Amino acid sequence: MTSASDANTAHSPLVTGRKLRDRTIAIAVFALVFLAFRGGGSQVYDARYSVLIAQRLATQGTFHLDDVPGATADPVDARGAPLLHKVNGRIHHYFPPGTPILTAPLMVVGRLFGATVFDAEGRYDLDRETRLQRRIAPLLMATLVAVIFLTSRVLLDQPTSLVVAAAAAFGSQIWSTASRGLWSHTWGILLVGLAIHGLLRSENGRGPARPARLATALCWAFFCRPTFAIPAVGIALFLAVRRRSELAVFVAVSALWLAGFATFCLAQYGAVLPPYYDPTSRLESGHFAEALLGNLVSPSRGVLLYTPLVWVCGFLIVRYWRMLVHRDLVITALAITGAHWVAISMFPHWWGGWSYGSRLTTDLVPWFALLGILGLRALRDSGESRSRGLRATAWGILAASVLINANGGLWSEAVMWNRTPDVDLHPERLWDWRHPQFLHPFVESRGTDEPPDAS
Repeated sequence: MTSASDANTAHSPLVTGRKLRDRTIAIAVFALVFLAFRGGGSQVYDARYSVLIAQRLATQGTFHLDDVPGATADPVDARGAPLLHKVNGRIHHYFPPGTPILTAPLMVVGRLFGATVFDAEGRYDLDRETRLQRRIAPLLMATLVAVIFLTSRVLLDQPTSLVVAAAAAFGSQIWSTASRGLWSHTWGILLVGLAIHGLLRSENGRGPARPARLATALCWAFFCRPTFAIPAVGIALFLAVRRRSELAVFVAVSALWLAGFATFCLAQYGAVLPPYYDPTSRLESGHFAEALLGNLVSPSRGVLLYTPLVWVCGFLIVRYWRMLVHRDLVITALAITGAHWVAISMFPHWWGGWSYGSRLTTDLVPWFALLGILGLRALRDSGESRSRGLRATAWGILAASVLINANGGLWSEAVMWNRTPDVDLHPERLWDWRHPQFLHPFVESRGTDEPPDAS
């Protein structure tokens, strides 16, 4: 709870001036990151049709894809992965509905400037959709980076917070995956980042508790991707232990959103959840041990290799455990991270199909950022932050993270590693240290790197 002195301090001219400076810097961070993310490759695989559905929602109030000129009615894409399916005789996108619903308001604005997925003849144009996704995804991810900067400012100084924001932006899946197209992760991690920001501010006495906003952000993240149920449950348990007075509001608002989602799904799919959310068709334990290891250290999917900054976060948390502030938040973040690791390892397609690096751990980036922020605060409080050895090691790991994620962010060739031979047909490639994905743009290709026919 915030004391009276804290409340008075929060409204002092000094604090108000600091907030204005932070917000001004956050806007500058957003602008610079957005410009940086506009370049590079695109990854419009699972996300295909997301902007088309968003535009149809914005202009016609229609969610299905029946009778769209130029849009394929085939149930799979050129790689054989499901994209569309028929429900009650109507064609629907196979992937969760949250992303196109949240994108629809942006298409309302975009239409004022001529943004559309249809060509001059009124036919659906995948190239136009790709270009729009390559504008919308960087916009969302630049917003997340600005939020991470503001979250860091709750506990750290401005220079350190700028480093944290830059590390999250360019040293993680934010650059190599979530900014490359409207993956179901993209909206989700922005919403989780906003939830973490509000939670840390209220825990630190910098703002009021807003359980309704917290529930809304986490529910909509779940509507984008089912694995975001894990942080929703984790934060509910955190509130049950730490802030019971807010739990009732959190649960009530969550129940309202879930009831609305179930009503929508019944109307669209004839079930309370979309088919994508059915665990019986998406989870199994046959490859669990391999997937647990692969999601950590596979040369083409391991998070410890593709996001080396995780090593820094882990070291800071372990080394300075006794100095940590908000230790309950640390435990919550670690529990959510562990549960997510187990969940994605139950997926038989645990490598995430045609993607770059550790895509299925993209959901964890906001939690990695939080752990890094709390770890750096503990490092500062320990008095060891001036250690040259620690600084040199941390900067070296940051450079490695940026270089590895630059491959996925800048070059489409990195994603084309999946093509020859097709990783979905030859998953043994995931353990090939002679030809890891992060080196693919710089080594001789095994075959053609022409992108698959998207028609």
